[in-house]
Amino acid sequence: MRMSRLMLVLVLGWMLILVACSGSEGNKGSKVDRSKVEPFLLKQEPVKMDVRLDANLNDQIMVLGYDLEPEQLRQGQPYTITFYYKVLAPTKQDMQFFGHLDSEGATPFRMRLDHWVLGHKYPTNKWKPGEIIKDSFRGKVPAGFPSTKGTLWLGFYKGKERLVIKSAGRAKVGKDGRLDAGTIRFDFPKTLNRVYTVYKTKQPITIDGKLDENVWIQTRPAEPFRNVSGSREVTPKTELRMIYDDENLYVSFVCMDEDIWTTYKRRDDPLYKQEVVEIYVDADGNGKTYYELQISPRNMVFDAYFPEVRKDMNLAYDAKMKTAVTVDGTLDNRKDKDKRWIVEAAIPFASIADARNKPPKAREEWKMNFYRMERPKKGGLAASMWSPTLVGDFHTPSRFGTVVFHERLVEEKFKITVEKKTKK
Repeated sequence: MRMSRLMLVLVLGWMLILVACSGSEGNKGSKVDRSKVEPFLLKQEPVKMDVRLDANLNDQIMVLGYDLEPEQLRQGQPYTITFYYKVLAPTKQDMQFFGHLDSEGATPFRMRLDHWVLGHKYPTNKWKPGEIIKDSFRGKVPAGFPSTKGTLWLGFYKGKERLVIKSAGRAKVGKDGRLDAGTIRFDFPKTLNRVYTVYKTKQPITIDGKLDENVWIQTRPAEPFRNVSGSREVTPKTELRMIYDDENLYVSFVCMDEDIWTTYKRRDDPLYKQEVVEIYVDADGNGKTYYELQISPRNMVFDAYFPEVRKDMNLAYDAKMKTAVTVDGTLDNRKDKDKRWIVEAAIPFASIADARNKPPKAREEWKMNFYRMERPKKGGLAASMWSPTLVGDFHTPSRFGTVVFHERLVEEKFKITVEKKTKK
C-alpha cells in the first residue's frame, strides 16, 4: 500500500512537471512586460514617414508605413527600417512579420527582413485595438547585392498562413498576394563607374589574334573584370585593351581558360549561351540605342543593333568587324587542360552610325561595356564585366563605362613613361 501511494505521488509529480513544461512552451511570450513595450507604443500616428502605405491586412493590422535610414542603402553597410502598425482588431494567432527585398534584373537576389515584432516581447495576439506600434529592424546589406534598386514585399504570417490584404492603400498587391511596399534604392560606390583612356596609334595593326605589335604590348590593360555587383574580381581572369586610329577602334581580350569550347559555327548564332566575349557600344551616350558585338573562341561573330533597350533587335546589322582568335590549347577537347584564348578585333568607325565624329575627336567620350561569359567544365556560369551593371542584365546602358579618346599616340606616351622611370 505504501509503495502504491509512493508511486502515485511520483506519477502525479511528473505529470505536474510535464504540464508545467508544456504550458510554458505553448504560452511562450504570453506574459507581456509593459515597461519594455510602452516605449514602442505611440500616442498617435506619425505625421510624416518616408513611405506611407495605409495597407489593411485582414481588418486586423494596418501597416501605416516605414522610415528608412539611410535613404539609400549601400553594399556591406548597416541600415535600419522602422515600420509603423495600427491595431484594428486582435489577431487570433501569434504572427511573425515577413519582409523580402528583391533585387531588380534577370539575376534574382533576396534580402530577408523576417522578424518577430519588438523581438517577440509583445506577441501580435496580445495587441489591443487602437494601439500604434513602432517596430525597428536593423540589418546589413549583403556585399553581393546586385542592383541599384529593389522591391520591398511585406506582410504577417504564421506557418503557411498570411494575413490577407483587404486594402493595399497607397501600396500595391503582388500576383502572389504579398504587399508591394515600394522601391528602395541603393547607392553604390562611384569607383564602379569605369573610365578607360584609349590612345591613338600610327602603327599598322594586323588582325591575327597574336597581339605582338609594340602598341599592344605598350598599352595598359583596363581594370580587371568583376562580378555583376563589382564586389570581387572574377576568375578565370580577362584582360582588356584598346587603341584606335583614323579608321578603327581596336579591342583585344586575353581570356584565361582551362577548358575552351563552343558548339556554334554560324554567324549570329546565340553565342551568348556559351563561351564568348561581348562588346557593347553606345557611342552618343543616349542610353537608348546601342550595338552588341560578340566573338566566340571559334571566331564566330554575333552583331546586332538595338534601337531601344532590349527591344527590336536588328540582326541584319553588319558591323563589318575584322576579328581573329588564337587558342593556347585545343578547342572543344573537354578532356585536356587549356591555357587561354585571345581575341583581336577592329571595329570600323564607319559602322557606328551613332558616333558623332568618325574618327572621334580628341577627348570625345563613348559609353561602352565589355563582358565575358565563361562556362567551366564543372558546370555553371562565370559572368564577368568591365563596368559592373549592378543588375543581372548586360543590357544596362546606364551602367556602361566611359571610353575617352585621347589625341596622344601610344608610341609617344610609352616613351614619356620610360623617360620618367629612367630619371628616377
